[in-house]
Amino acid sequence: MDMSYEPLMQKLIRHTLRLFYQPHHCVIMDILSEKLLLRENEICSAMKMLSKEFNKLIVKLKEDKLIKQESKIETTIDGRQLLQQIYYIDYREIKDIIKYKIYKMSTEINEHLREQQRQIGYVCSECKTEYSVLEAQSLVKNYRFICPDCNIELVENKNTEVDPHELHTLMMNDLKDIIDMLKQADNYNIPTIDYFQALEMKKNKEAKTGVVVNKTDDNMKEIDDAADTKGYEASYTFGELSEIDKEMATHETVSGEEPGNVVQDEISVRKDECFVTDKSLEEEIFLNTTRSDDLEKSEPRPADVHDEIMVKVGGVAKVFSAVTEEDKEKMTEEEYETYFEVFLKQNE
Repeated sequence: MDMSYEPLMQKLIRHTLRLFYQPHHCVIMDILSEKLLLRENEICSAMKMLSKEFNKLIVKLKEDKLIKQESKIETTIDGRQLLQQIYYIDYREIKDIIKYKIYKMSTEINEHLREQQRQIGYVCSECKTEYSVLEAQSLVKNYRFICPDCNIELVENKNTEVDPHELHTLMMNDLKDIIDMLKQADNYNIPTIDYFQALEMKKNKEAKTGVVVNKTDDNMKEIDDAADTKGYEASYTFGELSEIDKEMATHETVSGEEPGNVVQDEISVRKDECFVTDKSLEEEIFLNTTRSDDLEKSEPRPADVHDEIMVKVGGVAKVFSAVTEEDKEKMTEEEYETYFEVFLKQNE
């Protein structure tokens, strides 16, 4: 499936969210537009939030239909069934919704301005009595509108200090970038997708970057078993095994001892299968563990990179790993975006 429209739509979503929504809405949509489809627990983990907090934040996005939700029953390894909420985005629907929102905004502003124009009348500067345009027509004297009580000329009464045409122009200037991107998006054939299509698109997208997605438990087990087997394979060739046999025979001739008493303590090789026995594995693991422990004791551990990264909380610099939920609430929009960018880099 052609996804050439994706960068443009991601830019459109970012621009629209930052213009009309709160920072946490922007973060949620940034994560979803990057991954296309995610489970609730994956988004909560990325944002370091509890499920309750996340559900409160996402209500607005669901109401505006910027994200789509799918409920799936998944079976865990121990056989339990859990109801999992999955969120994904439909670029075609988002494009249509943004178009509709802009149309509604323009319509409401124009209607509001027309209503204000209808309410424009005249007022007496002395007694402050207001007259509609129709009422003022009966008060004409010498081609002027005269107050019947004060005999003072009426002045035009404007209920707004902003020129209606200027207000509409300001709105269109703010939306110019969004409108331009919508026009560019119309040149693409963006399809409407459902959950299964979004899942397939995510697989294809991550397959191009070399990321394996949605492994089943059986596949995971096969991969783990293969990794374990690889770790227990002997690194000896048949030539090396022959050399060991010769050494064993030589040792038997010189010392008269059983050859297995010396070599078997370290490794026992089956020529037909060429792998290390359990006993030699235990010895090798013990030796490797001992060496690694000695290295850990002798070599000081380098400082954690996370501890050296500083972010700002309310204008005050603070260590990234020490940021708490209370600190996040104190952050400004720019500080939270910087914090989230650092978080994404550390989890890549």
